[in-house]
Order: sequence, then structure tokens, then C-alpha cells
Amino acid sequence: MDQKNKKIISYFILGAIILYGFILRIYKIQEQSYWIDEAFTINAVLETIEKGHPLLDSGEYYSRSILNTYLISSSVLLFGFNEFSTRIISVIFGILSIYLIFILSKKTFNTNIALLASFMTSFSYWQIAWSRQARMYTQLQFFFFLSLYLFDSLLEKFSYKKLTFLSFSTLAAILSHYFGYFLIVIYLLTILCKIYKDKSLKNKIYQEVKKRLAAFYLFLALTIFIFYKIARDIMERIILKDNNRFLDYIYFIKDFFPVLYILAILGLIIFIFKNKKNKNKLEKAILLFVSFFVPFLTVAIVSDRILFRYIFFITPFIFIFSAYFIYFISQNTRNKKLTFTMLSILVVILTSSLNIRVFSFKPISHYYLEPLTPQSNFKEAYQKIKEDIANENKIIISPYPAMDKIYLGKSDYCLFMDLGGLTTEEERKKEKEYYTNAINIFSKNDLENIIKQNNGYIIIDYMSINDKLDQEIIDFIFKQKLIFKDEYQFNNQIWVFKF
Repeated sequence: MDQKNKKIISYFILGAIILYGFILRIYKIQEQSYWIDEAFTINAVLETIEKGHPLLDSGEYYSRSILNTYLISSSVLLFGFNEFSTRIISVIFGILSIYLIFILSKKTFNTNIALLASFMTSFSYWQIAWSRQARMYTQLQFFFFLSLYLFDSLLEKFSYKKLTFLSFSTLAAILSHYFGYFLIVIYLLTILCKIYKDKSLKNKIYQEVKKRLAAFYLFLALTIFIFYKIARDIMERIILKDNNRFLDYIYFIKDFFPVLYILAILGLIIFIFKNKKNKNKLEKAILLFVSFFVPFLTVAIVSDRILFRYIFFITPFIFIFSAYFIYFISQNTRNKKLTFTMLSILVVILTSSLNIRVFSFKPISHYYLEPLTPQSNFKEAYQKIKEDIANENKIIISPYPAMDKIYLGKSDYCLFMDLGGLTTEEERKKEKEYYTNAINIFSKNDLENIIKQNNGYIIIDYMSINDKLDQEIIDFIFKQKLIFKDEYQFNNQIWVFKF
């Protein structure tokens, strides 16, 4: 078969992978309830549509992931406010990431590895699940890998056009999530490795530096200051905090990607040692190595809470190097193509049997995100309130006033919670909640006084009663009239009380 026909077949297979991946991501996307973090984003979106920028009712400016806020706002203006319009942006970036993994893997390795890596990305349960959320994580992933692709191209042959595209892509990653700043560290470390290995490049840089000493010293001072500050903060967190978050992240990778994480480690090691004398390939290996381990180690070591979604955007590296290892093994057999295909199928079946949430091939409406991420059935709970409510004078009390605003169009009182034990003394004294300006309730006495003077509803979920709310408040709430409960899924129960 000639190269042209091979290329056509490979892109046909890729098209089928992307199309089915799109179906899995879009299927009944409107059915699953919004969850708490989505409410934060959507609240900012609603304010942006109303005011032109994400100025919250509290007077605070929601600058986090601002590119995502504006993109979702545009979608809502186009399709109206609903689950589809607020989640479709994540679907689009999730699909684009599949193609991006293909072209990056093809550029670094070959078409077979690229197809297998894109297949794993397309059918990864975790990739599908996060592509269905009104959050910024697939958007960050897309611009992160696009920036790596452009940076690799720039290293191969410099041009101001490539530099311009890389600058815009990096900026888009930063505006998608502050983890986009990892790219700058990755660029610097990769360039330093390149300089260390290339003597002629050292001389060129030395000559350029001699011409621009003032600019160089300014850049050096700024770089040292930034790295000092980052290193100091990291060391302070490592020394002062008493936890095993690092091991939690390691165990998550081990449990959520069984077999694959071992194949990925072996694949990376083999790729580095096999190409240690190939300057171009070694540079690519260094870039990919740094691009995974800098974010992973930083998040795992520094993180104050166990939020595995923070490493979501780098998980395709596991698929890429797993695919490389499978390909490497198949090349040492007689029938290379058949062995590669059979080994790929075997790995997918084996990993799926060890953890049903590694890959997903059947369209489903409800996805599990990760441990300690509450996905209670807020949608049905608020629907119950809508059906029961008699007049607009009834007040709403909940730990999530942003959710109240999305489902009921208003927010009244917030049951103050210490999320993750990270609340400062200053935050404990604030009368109003950050997102909606709802009035904070700090004690059972405050809650009791409000209930005596008003009629309304209290909504609480498992997370809010699991060591977050004061036990006196919880006991008092459960003495009220229960009108709705959803205990279908452990750790995601939700209750509505009427008073």
C-alpha cells in the first residue's frame, strides 16, 4: 500500500475515533445536575452576560479562568441558558484535544502510536467526564498541548511567526487557568537543557548576551526573583504541612490508570535511552518529560487539598507513552502490525477489567468525576422547591448560594463552611458570601433566629455535613420538616428541609 492510501486510512480511523468520542461527550449532556464548581463558573457567566464583565453581586471581580468565562458567555448568548450551552465549550476543547494528541504524537513518534494515543484519549472515562463539565480543564489541556506542539516546532526552526503563535497559545493557556504558567517553567528548563547539550548554541547565546548586557541582567534578576519566590513557597508548604498528599496523587494515578501508568514509565525510559545519542529525539523526550513531571510534582507536593482534577490536563502523557511502549514491544516480533493491534486490544481489556472507569465505550448520561468531588442531585432538589414554593417571600438557605441563584434565580442566606480547612480568620468575619453576596450564617443561634422570622427551605448535601458545618447547625436542620432526599449515591446525598 502506498503512502497516500496509508495516510487516507489513518485519517479515516482518526475521524471515526473523534466522531465517536464526540458522541460520548455530547450524549444527554443536559441531564446530569450542575455541581458546585460549575455553579461558580456559571454564576460568573451570568454576571458577564448582564454586566459585560464578571463582576459578582458581592462587588468582587471573578478573574479566574476569564477566557473560559467569556467563551461560555458567548455560547449562552448563542444557544440560551441551559446545560447544553454552558457545557458545549468543554466538549469542543475535549474533541480538539484528541486531534492535538494525534498530531503531537505523530510528530514525535509515528502514525500508529498517534492513533493509539488518540484512541485512549477519546475513550478515556476521565477525559469524557471532564469534557462534559462547565469548567475550564479541557480548555487548559488543549492550549497546554498546543503550546507544547508549537514550542517543539520553534525549537526545530526558529521563526517570528511561530513565536507569535506560541505566545498567543501560551497566553490562552494562562487565561484558561493559572496552571498555564507551568508552560513558562517548561520552556525555560527545556531551553537550559538544550543549551547544556549544544556548545555552538552556548557561544551564540554568549555573543548575543554581550551585545545586550543590560537587558540580560534585567531578565536574569526577574527570573531569579520569580524562581526564588516559587521555590520558597514550595519549600514552606513542604516543611510546614502535615499530610501525605503526594502519595494520594501517586495512588490515584496507580488506581485510575492501572497497567497504563507502568507502561508509560517504561515507555518514557525506553524512549530516552533509545534516543540519547539522537539530539533531536532527545530534546523531544526532555520536553515531554518536563511537561508531565513539573506540573505533576508541583501539584502533588504543594496542593493543600486532594483535587485530582488538577492533574487532569497532563494525563494524555500516560496514553502517549503507553502507546509508545506497546509499539516498541511489537517491533521485536515477526508480524509487527498484528502484534501491535493485539497488544493494544489486550491492554485496553486488561485495564478496563481492573478499573471500569479507565475507558468508556457506551454512551451514558451521568459520570463520576473523582473522590471528594460532590455531585449531588441539585437539579432534582431545586425542582422540588420550585414545585412546593407558594410565594416569592420564602427564603433559601444553603451552603451554595451560587447554586441557589442558578436554579432559583436568587440567593438569600449562606451556611458558612470551612472548605478544606483553608478559611482565614478574615473570611470567617465577612458578613456576605463571596459569589452572590448572600448573608453568611455562622452559628445555630443565627440560623434559629432567621427561621423564627421567615418561611423557606434549607438545602444541604453530604459534603456540607461531613465535618464542614457546625454539628449544632446540622442537628438543628435535621429537626426541620424533610420534603426531599436523594440518597442514591454514597457521598453525594442531598436533603431539602422546609420551615
